Amino acid sequence: MLLSSNYVQEFDPIKYILANISEGAGDATYFDKQSTLRLAQLDKIAERLSHHVMGHHEEMVKGMQLVMELEQDLKVANVICMNGRRHISSSKNEVSRDLVVNVKSKKKQALLDVLPVLTELRHAQDMQMELETFVEKENYFQAFQLLPEYLQILENYSGLSAVQEMGRGIEAWLARTIRKLDNHLLGVCQTFSEESYLTVIDAFALMGDIGGMAEKMQSFFLQEVLSRTHIVLKEMLEEEVGNNTQRNRFTYSDLCVQVPESKLRPCLLKTLESIFSLMRSYYAIMSFCPEAKNNTSQSASGTSADTGRSHSSAVVNQDDVAATKSDRMPSSVSNPDASTSGTDAPFYQLRKDATKLVAYTFERGRRNLWQLATSRLSVLLACSAVSSTSIYQFLKNYEDLTIFILAGEAFCGFEASEFRQKLKTVCLNYIVTFHRQNIY
Repeated sequence: MLLSSNYVQEFDPIKYILANISEGAGDATYFDKQSTLRLAQLDKIAERLSHHVMGHHEEMVKGMQLVMELEQDLKVANVICMNGRRHISSSKNEVSRDLVVNVKSKKKQALLDVLPVLTELRHAQDMQMELETFVEKENYFQAFQLLPEYLQILENYSGLSAVQEMGRGIEAWLARTIRKLDNHLLGVCQTFSEESYLTVIDAFALMGDIGGMAEKMQSFFLQEVLSRTHIVLKEMLEEEVGNNTQRNRFTYSDLCVQVPESKLRPCLLKTLESIFSLMRSYYAIMSFCPEAKNNTSQSASGTSADTGRSHSSAVVNQDDVAATKSDRMPSSVSNPDASTSGTDAPFYQLRKDATKLVAYTFERGRRNLWQLATSRLSVLLACSAVSSTSIYQFLKNYEDLTIFILAGEAFCGFEASEFRQKLKTVCLNYIVTFHRQNIY
């Protein structure tokens, strides 16, 4: 029999039994009865529980199956979670590696982007060294041929500070090169050399400044006439003038006044020689063609050797040379570049046009050179020593001046009437002075 009092919250069966033991129930029989009663109750409860369980057997089985499935699902979920954690850890490591690779890849790409720039800058530095080498070797043609490519690189990377520094360096280089080229050009004007002339004309042709070169050369010639005639008198009058400081203060007119009779003819001959040397260089440049080296030199030599011919034949010869010079076609050329060795090469035509332009400019400006030369001679002939020289010396001077006038007329292509008149006046003054001295 199940007592409802036994089913209370926090029921203690042992305490309950001990509390309900009667006072006279202390023997073994009492406990045996109680034990039998409790066993009967236990059996009854077990029976009822068994019936209850058997009545819900299917539900219990299904529940157990659900529990087993749940347990299996929990195991699978545990495996899945473990695999997930492993995959997450692996993915985390992989993402970390990818991030590192990505950073390094960006750095590598940045370096790859910079590499062409560094390559171009290295190439520009090599080209800068080549430019310096070309100028040191006076190979101006290849220097100015390489310069546009170098400037293009600087233009492409003009934002870089290193390139800006290189740009300032190339400006200084260009200024030094132009000065050196001008000195080279002055040397050509002083003493004509075909190789040196081709060097400067090729350089100026690439620069596109042939007109400026021709004007500069004419200016050099005029300066050389002034400086050479002045130097001749300073050197010849070293004893008469004194030390160098005093000589440097004297102008050309002052030196002419101090020319003594004994030094007049040497000064005159030296002056004529220096002027004629410049005229010869001037004429060689004016009549130069790349393919006509021998003809040009022979024509110039023939002009100087045949100075005793009449004025009209000299003028005709000069006109013939000037007329035939532009009609001759090139047959060969000494080229600074192998690609311009043919007569149809673009640079050959550029050189030919450049020489023609220089020749045309020189033909137009030769009158100025002649007038400056004759003006310097006129100042020298105006000195008092001319009138006091002996008649033999005067006739020798007159003969030399006449030959020089013929050469000058052949050089400039017109009659030197002004200088002839000046020489005539000098002769009249000498005759008047000569007669005055003999009469008194």
